[in-house]
Amino acid sequence: MKRSSFLLSLASLLSTRWAGACAWDRDTVIVESRLRKEASGRFDIVAAILGYFDRNPPLYYEMRHQRMEKESMSASDNLSLYDDGGVAADRLGKSDLAIQWMQRKKIRMQLQGDKATKEDRYRYYANLGTFHAHKWVKQPEPFRDRAELQKAIEAINAALQVNPEGHFSREIYQMVLLDWFNDQSDNPDAPGSQWPLGRFFGMADAMEKALNRKQDILGRCEGLAGLVTLGAAWQSPDVFILITNGLHTVGKYGIAELASLRAQEILATGRKPFYPVMPVDPEEWTTDKGVRTPEGLMRRKNEVLSEQDRLKTRQFFESARKAVESRQSQRTSFMMSKLEKGQHPDTHADFWSGWAEPAIPQYPD
Repeated sequence: MKRSSFLLSLASLLSTRWAGACAWDRDTVIVESRLRKEASGRFDIVAAILGYFDRNPPLYYEMRHQRMEKESMSASDNLSLYDDGGVAADRLGKSDLAIQWMQRKKIRMQLQGDKATKEDRYRYYANLGTFHAHKWVKQPEPFRDRAELQKAIEAINAALQVNPEGHFSREIYQMVLLDWFNDQSDNPDAPGSQWPLGRFFGMADAMEKALNRKQDILGRCEGLAGLVTLGAAWQSPDVFILITNGLHTVGKYGIAELASLRAQEILATGRKPFYPVMPVDPEEWTTDKGVRTPEGLMRRKNEVLSEQDRLKTRQFFESARKAVESRQSQRTSFMMSKLEKGQHPDTHADFWSGWAEPAIPQYPD
């Protein structure tokens, strides 16, 4: 089945960062609070493309998980404790343990009755759906249980019923991705099924309305960027190919080129697209192959971005990526020097004392 190679690639990503695709813990609260102040909830697509966001080492989550286990033994009514424990387990690749944390939270919510808030229920479903999705993709191909994917979809749908605006509506885009994964083998003859870019952006059966959907397409690109920045799609070629196509569609040609370069960077490491028929030729990421489009909506890349501009974009990408990875290396070294001494940001208010954020090249207007 075509799905097999797709899922094997997706499963391999879980050892890095996909495992936090839409999970809720105390780190999420901190990041989203900052986003509300700085960008009205909008994810910085350029930062997502460059990798300019915080990526923590495994020891960070190991220490948090150990502490949550200890605190939970006191039969704590602090429901966020179960979210922290579950997400920590999930980020360490322990999906079953993460799901168990949510089962424990459910029991605690039932005991609390009306004291359990809407936010508690929303986070429960959002985390549960994410953890089931990760368990599904990690299962060995011959034993992969489709029921896990259905549990993920049901839980994320439940989270959306409780709070459609949660995570800046990020669950909506997680659902789009889950449906995208799910439908590609269930409906092989559906319009546009052999052109996954059009299918993701809903172009296959209504392209005559695409010009009126530019904000929706941009919103989906921002949602994908959120899954990278707050989640773990950093190593996903599919996500960056989708961002490339979507941004090109709405005329964001320069940033689309950046996304294309990031996708090419991932492919060059040997990673394969998850989606079986995802094109790997960058020239195809900005075309409308197999999909009927309004004239001029999706032009060839060389018709909308000059060679000089493409060269400048590549130079910026290379310098910015080098700076971002240097920053990540410095940050990890700084964290490990503290974590290995038993210090953690959750318990030591001065943990970040001495850390100086390095300068990162700014994307030119």
